[in-house]
Amino acid sequence: MACAALLAGCAEEEDADLDLDDPSEIEWVPNQSTAELAAAATVAPRAVCSERRATLRTVEAFESFPFSAFKMHTYPASTVTRSSRFARKGRSSMRATVGDPELTPTQCTQRRYRGELQANDLNIPWDDGVSHWWGMSFNPTKFPGDAYSLLQLHAPIPYVKACDYDGNSISLVPRRVNGVMSYQLGILERGGRSEAKGAGSNTRLVWSEPMKLNAWSDFVFNFTLSSKGQGYVHVWRNGQLIYSRTGLTNVNHTDSCGKPVPPEKRASKGPSVGIYGPSCRANATPSPHFRELYVDEVRTARGPSGYGLVAPECQ
Repeated sequence: MACAALLAGCAEEEDADLDLDDPSEIEWVPNQSTAELAAAATVAPRAVCSERRATLRTVEAFESFPFSAFKMHTYPASTVTRSSRFARKGRSSMRATVGDPELTPTQCTQRRYRGELQANDLNIPWDDGVSHWWGMSFNPTKFPGDAYSLLQLHAPIPYVKACDYDGNSISLVPRRVNGVMSYQLGILERGGRSEAKGAGSNTRLVWSEPMKLNAWSDFVFNFTLSSKGQGYVHVWRNGQLIYSRTGLTNVNHTDSCGKPVPPEKRASKGPSVGIYGPSCRANATPSPHFRELYVDEVRTARGPSGYGLVAPECQ
């Protein structure tokens, strides 16, 4: 049973975004309909490379190691390295793997897998009205099954694990849809009180598309975080708007015990980029769990009209 579900007696983890061993068990809110998405898309700003009035904050093209804009966030069964095998642009990219084939079953079950990078500047305050822009490109090469996430705009870590206020404002999730491995986009649209379900607390799956292996997919995210119904999220994939919604309460500002999140915790974390999960089972062999992902051209900016500063196709 997940630690959050016990409601008592759990020590705080270093990172408590997801407490479930199997991503199929996460209780996401059902997807939006196609009609809802089409209606929402009409309110989004135009995505053009000339929009560059924001302030560029993070640039990571993975051309040298160690990576200057990020810190490693890996578990023993995970690796993050620089690789010249694939590159969206330039000479190299970041390679993330989980479930490496050489691991023994004992090593496989030590902890959940994580091969992530976390931005050095993690805090994204709630309710400040600032527009944030993230751009990046993903190239999955081996992905035999679900994992927890490829990207997280992470909730703050609870000060008392028994009172969970997890719930990612934005998650890009690799999951099977009708038997086909796909990208799925999770958005926290109606936050408030956390449901104590980790990253899926109040998070809705709003879009999916089959995952093409050995092919780059560019994503751009534009958002502001609000506990008062003034948040918004716009997302583009390969330059095409796939989600847009305004008037969101896109944070869980009350914990699962009914207490407001304290002022010093009212800021989210991110971006966390790479592969998180899944766990190995005790009786499983390691190799079926091997997943490999390449990430490139990660940029962040804040301010108005920042699409052209962060979109990989604009660089």
